[in-house]
Amino acid sequence: MVGHDKTDGFETAVLGGEEMKNYFLPLGGADEVGASSYFLNVDGVRMIFDAGARIHGMEVYPDYPMLLQYIDDYGDIDFIFLSHAHYDHIGSYHILGNLAKNAEVLATKATKEFTKLQLMDFGRMIAPEEKEVIKRAKYRQAEAAINKIKIIPVMRTLQREKCSITFYPAGHMAGAVMVEVKTQNHVIFYSGDFSIRTMFGINQMRLGESRPDIFLMNATNAYQAKKRMKNEYTDLSQILENKIKERKRILLSSRSIAKHLDLFYFINQNIDEICLRAERPVSVYITEQSEKIGNALADLGYLVYDGHIRSGRVPEEPHILIGEEMKKEGYEAIPFDFYSLHASYQEMKLFIKNENADVTYLLHTKPKFGEQNLADDFKRSKTFQGSVIQACNEQVYEIL
Repeated sequence: MVGHDKTDGFETAVLGGEEMKNYFLPLGGADEVGASSYFLNVDGVRMIFDAGARIHGMEVYPDYPMLLQYIDDYGDIDFIFLSHAHYDHIGSYHILGNLAKNAEVLATKATKEFTKLQLMDFGRMIAPEEKEVIKRAKYRQAEAAINKIKIIPVMRTLQREKCSITFYPAGHMAGAVMVEVKTQNHVIFYSGDFSIRTMFGINQMRLGESRPDIFLMNATNAYQAKKRMKNEYTDLSQILENKIKERKRILLSSRSIAKHLDLFYFINQNIDEICLRAERPVSVYITEQSEKIGNALADLGYLVYDGHIRSGRVPEEPHILIGEEMKKEGYEAIPFDFYSLHASYQEMKLFIKNENADVTYLLHTKPKFGEQNLADDFKRSKTFQGSVIQACNEQVYEIL
């Protein structure tokens, strides 16, 4: 029996006849990578971290209808925090932003810009087969939701009636943040996607001094204890060097608008050195669709074109082509989206020890049966006093 009640001015969940004033509910993105969206009700503050979508499968969006088993109305949500603008974290925001009509929506300037690019300028929430009237309605919905986003700076605390909020740089990509929320009796820390190493000098990860009692950790590599983790972009540089030596025509592809920025930075900062090691110069061209993305990013003030990337007709001789296609005749395709900055298993382990939270929830990871994992490692620890829990989608967790 699931329901809800209100006592002492707080929203109270009822699960199996027992009342919970404070609880955590992953609506998506807990035991999977995709559709990240996490609801917390703590000390009367109702908040959602991220509003993502899945790229594959029938159920694209998080289970927002499930929320109505715990709250009276979406209008009861106080805050929505968008940690960064990768599609698996903002792909359903046009829905949530309109459902939660009273919520204060907070993000960095870059995240707001990228969210608009993904959802509106490039129509990533639109299916090609949808009727025009549906498409127009979705664009109006997205525009209204995006206009609600308030831009806030990092490392500056905002005071609200029931809580304080601070964004910390997360590495990973431009504009990515970790979110700290201090309520009356709790400190909640949400990591979003983070990386100990920075992305080409962008957005160096930094932490505050508060010790959280609730740590929501995006733990992509929580089941990758044996994975060799050096900078994955270094691996990509080596692959490109080898392909250039072999005189291949290379398709460097990305299906993500936000990842295109990483791709452009990678090329601009690394292609000269790659060609030097390969002892062979190579030109970099861009397809028409990727050029539209590049132009949009350049209009937002990001460095895209610095003489390395060319548009126009591609030559017959070996070159690198940046595009959205996953394959192209006459080219060896390298999917750029496989390369990203996420913390390694050991880095996450140190992060959990450093935060020393009462409870750490592992999110944004696909559990692998029989694999060494962070939750089991800390369960066996004789010195770590907190709990580390692999969270599951659509399961409610009481917060004491």
